[in-house]
Amino acid sequence: MPSAPKRPTNRELAERSHSTSRSDVPLNVLFRILSDRVRRRLLLLLSSGDGRISIDELADVLLAERDATSRESLLVALHHTHLPQMVDAGLLAYDSETDAVRYRPDARLERPLDESAAFDG
Repeated sequence: MPSAPKRPTNRELAERSHSTSRSDVPLNVLFRILSDRVRRRLLLLLSSGDGRISIDELADVLLAERDATSRESLLVALHHTHLPQMVDAGLLAYDSETDAVRYRPDARLERPLDESAAFDG
């Protein structure tokens, strides 16, 4: 029986957020990030607000919008899948002290994000 993937620690997420250069991120990685509604919604929330949100606040917003079935499953998905991909791509910085993420704008995403806002409703 395969074991479940190990959740990145807060320290690992924080280290990733300091070591990624967005100019090196291939376009296909950006498209993969944009292919998921939760990741698009996260980027839209951060780009339209002050650019920073705690992971608990993010979960509350996504649950209120019915983008997840349960808080626990959403937090697992955020920590195991969504946040590491976005931190690795340099789109988010993770602050382990506050358990918050901060948007690191990328001009290549602005137009697709705007278009997805109309699509996702």
